[in-house]
Amino acid sequence: MKFGVRECANIVFRAKTPTNIGKYKFKAGQPVLYIDTATTSSVEQATTTVYAQGGRGNVRLISWEGEKTLTFTVEDALLSPISLAMLSGADLFKGSETVTKVHFHTTSVAGMTVTSGTAVIDLQSVLGQGEEICATNDAPIYVIFTEGDGSLTGFMVEGATVTVDSTTKQKITITEAKTTETDSTIADGSYTVFVDYYLDKTATAVDELQIAADNFAGNYYVEADTLFRRKSDGVDMPANLTFPNVKIQSNFTFSLSGTGDPSTFTFTMDALPGYTYFDKSREVLCVIQVVEDQNNADKKINPVMAHNKTLEHDKKEIDDSHYIGYGDGSTSTGGNADSPTPSTGSITITSGDSIQAGSTLSLTATSDPVGATITWSIPTATEGFSITGSTLSAEAGATGSVTIQAAAEGYTSATKTVSIAEG
Repeated sequence: MKFGVRECANIVFRAKTPTNIGKYKFKAGQPVLYIDTATTSSVEQATTTVYAQGGRGNVRLISWEGEKTLTFTVEDALLSPISLAMLSGADLFKGSETVTKVHFHTTSVAGMTVTSGTAVIDLQSVLGQGEEICATNDAPIYVIFTEGDGSLTGFMVEGATVTVDSTTKQKITITEAKTTETDSTIADGSYTVFVDYYLDKTATAVDELQIAADNFAGNYYVEADTLFRRKSDGVDMPANLTFPNVKIQSNFTFSLSGTGDPSTFTFTMDALPGYTYFDKSREVLCVIQVVEDQNNADKKINPVMAHNKTLEHDKKEIDDSHYIGYGDGSTSTGGNADSPTPSTGSITITSGDSIQAGSTLSLTATSDPVGATITWSIPTATEGFSITGSTLSAEAGATGSVTIQAAAEGYTSATKTVSIAEG
């Protein structure tokens, strides 16, 4: 069997031992992280070879290989707090019983109004609903004048007191406001300033990664699922790579750039000898399995443009006017936002309205739109009459009349009275 590989792998990291990452606790063997957004993954083996050399020309006579290393590298297009914590060995904090708020740094350009030496900076237009400026002494607020083009002058706004409005938590008031440019009271008027401050954020809404000097990435049991394509028939065969014991290298690069390709995040893992879950007698670096008997699955494909199906609309996506439902394409037969169920099609019975006693009558009907699968019935049982398929039967002694009904899913049913013909 020959095969080709041109597919990235989906990776799962399992805890080797009971592991805590922030408030998350993982038992041994439990999945810690799934990567299904990898761009590339590679396995690289390297060995060191030494030689006994001698004789004329000092040729190589015997070789010895050793110091084998196996490295598994995964490049992920996206990052999560847990994956970054695993990669860097960082502690992950996200709220606790004792800490409900955390500081979050931000900056804004805003307008400042000065009246009689009191400066007011209203940040309601730049902050989100419910966001609060931190007003504690350990969270300083700095206000800097700007040039006409928005660049910073370097001259600060200082004052006797700096307070945050207790109601909105989004206004800053500075009393006896002065500028460091002249150390004099700021003249009344409006100014554009740059504000450097901290917000109070709910601790459970902020993922905080704490990278310390003594924290390093750990060991994991890693499985990678991918596809190998068979040369003989082009069938994709499932393949699995198992690394019983990998040590994630703590080296990583975190790039922040506004140009070029988006940053990717590389997990480089050293494969160490380890036991698989299913054999504790032999340690291996890696196990590669390929399923050779894989055949293409039979797929049931349904139309996505099926006719005579009830329309389904998200109420938020339609307004109170009619939308197009069933009809001739020129007028709406639909509903509205409060009742978004379109009208059904119609059925017209075209067969005759009389039948001879002791005979049969073929029942026929048309539908609008066409294509309805019609079911015939007698709604109210009537002695001497019966329907089989689309045939109405009248017994020899039948008298009077019978009501028949034509129905189809998505259509308004039709009825008709058929009488026994005289003579």
